[in-house]
Amino acid sequence: MTLLDAFIRYDVPRFARSKMMNRLARMTADAFGTAPPEMGGLGAVSALQRYALFTREEVSRIAGDPARTAAVQERLYRASAATALSYRRLLGVTHWEAAAAVARRFYGYIGIDMNATPRGDVTFSSCAFSRYYTPETCAVVSALDSGMIAGLAGEGDLTFSSRITEGAPCCRACFRYRRPQR
Repeated sequence: MTLLDAFIRYDVPRFARSKMMNRLARMTADAFGTAPPEMGGLGAVSALQRYALFTREEVSRIAGDPARTAAVQERLYRASAATALSYRRLLGVTHWEAAAAVARRFYGYIGIDMNATPRGDVTFSSCAFSRYYTPETCAVVSALDSGMIAGLAGEGDLTFSSRITEGAPCCRACFRYRRPQR
């Protein structure tokens, strides 16, 4: 069994998920140029809530400043893509279906139900963050999603067509490679 198979089949231990959540918080805080929220000793649900409130507050601080917003989105994208690329290499992800399976597992750890088709259509049918995020927060922070998918799958773009925070029943997006895949 490969490491990729094991990751997809078996649950990651709680301490590893906590470490992933802390890494996400640090990465997000760095993009905003601030300290991450304190999450030590919190359970998974409380940590997600604290992170959601933190990101919502940070987005509200840059609201109305398109240049700062774009810069934050770029930093979120780059950090997420770099992190996901390290997992891609570690796990030996070589094709879209494997990238989507790994992404689904990661999203599950943070309260998001994600599915993808072989064509690259991505659906986020439920999202724990949608209870806390405004449409603006979601639009900024979804740069993390774009980076995550691009880092796991290879260079490409994730384009959202609907979002739960805008009243849609689910978030829909499409991933397309920038270059044809072999």
